[in-house]
Amino acid sequence: MQDDESPLARAWDQAAAGYDDYFVPRFAPWVELAVQELGRDLPDGPILVPCCGTFPELPLLATAFPGRPIVGIDLSPGMVARASARASSFPLAEAVVGDAVEVGPEWTGRCAAVVSVFGLQQLPDPPAALASWVGLLRPGGRLSVVYWPDVVEQEGPFALSHRIRGRAAADPDAARRAAEAIAYAGAEVTADRAVSFPMEHPDAATF
Repeated sequence: MQDDESPLARAWDQAAAGYDDYFVPRFAPWVELAVQELGRDLPDGPILVPCCGTFPELPLLATAFPGRPIVGIDLSPGMVARASARASSFPLAEAVVGDAVEVGPEWTGRCAAVVSVFGLQQLPDPPAALASWVGLLRPGGRLSVVYWPDVVEQEGPFALSHRIRGRAAADPDAARRAAEAIAYAGAEVTADRAVSFPMEHPDAATF
């Protein structure tokens, strides 16, 4: 851990092991869907995964797109350490510490695809992030983003947790602003839908 890390990065450093154990297996259906939505006819170029966390997208991406560089970026060195360990089995993959929005001009217009699963909602300005990610794509490139909605269930452990902690008001214009940002950046939204999968817990302590 670096002394100049932000509080947010330090928090994710501390959460990295728990994230791998708890969230990665439960998020697997959404990760699989995000990769499937890319299709198979991508242009040449690397695949970038901003907010990669521990990089659970990597095995599926490497299988679907062999011989292609795949790079994960995350704010947290703790997350990137685990992502790098996962990437060690894939010669063309790497994970780096960096800003998931301002990833650097060397990526502009170069990427065949940008994939993000449950990272967008953690960023301070999601529409700006989407516009930035569109700018990374080369002609014919694709953006596949899955984000955590304001309301995930009406009854159940997440709903109870929100009621106890106090839930922030849902933003009714979030989806519209996201679509507008993508269009303004020069891309076309080809799919926008809610997709649900069960997340099961054997007991309250596990949750």
